[in-house]
This record gives sequence, structure tokens and C-alpha cells, in this order.
Amino acid sequence: MSRVTLKDVAKQAGVSVASVSNVLNGKTSKVTEETAKHILLVAQQMKYSKNPIAAALKSGTTNTILILLPTLDKTRTKQPLLQDNPFFTDFLSGIEKATSQNQLSCSFVRVSEAHEIDSIINGPTPKGVITLGNLSDTVLEKIASWPFRTIMVDNVKFFNDYSANDNLINYYIDDHEMGSLAINHLFECGHKNIVLLFGRLSDSAVHLARYQGVVDKRQSINEDMKLTLIETELSIDAVRDVFPKIKNTIEDAGATAVLCMADILAIGCMQAASQHKLNIPGDFSLMGMDNLKLLDYLPYRLTTIDQNIVNRGFHAVQKIINEHEIYDYDFNVIEGETVLKV
Repeated sequence: MSRVTLKDVAKQAGVSVASVSNVLNGKTSKVTEETAKHILLVAQQMKYSKNPIAAALKSGTTNTILILLPTLDKTRTKQPLLQDNPFFTDFLSGIEKATSQNQLSCSFVRVSEAHEIDSIINGPTPKGVITLGNLSDTVLEKIASWPFRTIMVDNVKFFNDYSANDNLINYYIDDHEMGSLAINHLFECGHKNIVLLFGRLSDSAVHLARYQGVVDKRQSINEDMKLTLIETELSIDAVRDVFPKIKNTIEDAGATAVLCMADILAIGCMQAASQHKLNIPGDFSLMGMDNLKLLDYLPYRLTTIDQNIVNRGFHAVQKIINEHEIYDYDFNVIEGETVLKV
């Protein structure tokens, strides 16, 4: 079945092609309200949809949001695949919702070298760009001066290292506050000997900020609180590898809780604890951060900090469409079944 065109809608509605084009693009000043409603109804009944290629040729800008991700490193055992980090899955769900509502499309692009950025600059102009993950310095240097409206997700370091132009938006949450809230909740539940299971602090400003929030809060509430830091890759498999260290800290050093930098690490702890015949929260309490949608499908609810990731993805697209939009995020402790008071 052939695509319904503006000409087809105009013929069915009994109006000019120009009138149909204006109304469908939100320009209704040149027709009556009744005519505008009639055109919209006919277009809906005929299941008319815009041709994104034709629109791009006419305006010079595509209706595509580019999602920039780092290129897979074939030398690493643990690949940064989307399926391995549910944070990205939730964030992209929000992006998909926003692009769908605004009749936009999104496209994934993995980059590692500056010349790959050049091909984007010289290609069709995107509606906007959203960056996720740790991009290389050579790529960031190019992004620092390119002309596209770009959302830099959770990359505060970028704005410290490079001169940002007006097209770049520092889109981040207060990870320091998230870490502070998490450790304070465990302290209020009576835990004073805690294992911190974090991603490698040298890999991400997010990991470091959450850790610093934990440490700073410890100083203000109880300097005698014992914290044991264990660093690992951000994956369930990696948690299994380091769990014997966690178990030893619990059984030999008296730790009563494990605070994870991200929910994905907490899920790994759940699986590893079961394999090691440890009970949560009977043998140790467990807390995460992020409140992934995946947690809704676990047999028992993880205690975590909510940052509403899906809404963050949705609002990232909204921010591209309307630069003046402001979104505030409140963190909340989600009290599940994995933290006991001691």
C-alpha cells in the first residue's frame, strides 16, 4: 500500500495542499478553526504520517535524535553493551517515549575516533544529540565545538575540561547527594560497619561523586562508622568474582550492610549471596542506588534511591526541543525488604 501524501489529504478534505501542509505543521492562522479541525480529522482517518526524508531535504535538518555511545573495545572481556546496563535501558525507554510523542526518530551511533565525529558533522543535521557513557577524549574535543544541540548526560567532568558552547547542555543529577542519602539511611537503620561496592572510581565521575557523598556524610553523622570499599566492573558477573571479599568482610570483620553504587551491583549481590548460602537481609542488609525498572520483577524489593531514570531520558529529548524547559529531580529512599534495623 502506497504512502498517503499531502496531495491525497488535500483532495479528500477539499482544500489546497498548502492549507494541509500549514495545518499539519501547526500553522492554523490562515484557515478557520473549523477547517483546521476538518483537515486534522481527514489526515487521521487516512493515517497520514510525515515523510521524514522529504522533511529533512526541505528543512536541511532531520527529525532524528542521535544517541552517541562509546565504541565497543574488543580487547575487554566485559563489553559495555546496553543489555548489560539496565540504566541505559531505562534511559532509552524515556527517549523512545519522548521521540514517539514528538514524531521524531532516534538512531544509535558508536564512536571512538575524531574522524567518526567528522562524518556526523558533514552528514545530515540531526535534531539533536544525546551522549551516554564514557566517550574518548578525542571525541569529546570535537563535540566541544560542534554545532549540534547536545545533551551531555552525567558528564560534569567534560564541562570542567572543555570550553562548552551554547549548544551543549550539562545534563546531570546530584550524585553526591544520592550517595549521602544512601549512607544516611543505613546509619539511621543502625548500620555502622558497611561494605561499599562501587564501580572503579577512576572510570567515572558518577562513581566518584557517589562515593564522595558517602564519605562526606559519614564525617557529619559518625566519623567512627567503618567503611570498606570494594571496586569492581559494573556487571553482575563481576560481582560474583568479588563476592568472596564481601563475604569475608561480613563474617570476619562484622559488616552488617552492603551499599552498592548502582542497582545492577545489588542484583549481582543478591545472586551471589544465594550461591554462598547467605540470606538477605538476615545475614546482611543490602541497598542500591537508581531504582531501575528491573527491580519490579525481582522476588523481593530492593531498598534503593530513586532518580526516575525513565523521566530523565524523556526530559533529555524535551530539553532538545525546548531549551528553556527546566526539570528538577528529587531523590527518594525507596524502602524495600533488603534492609533491617539493627
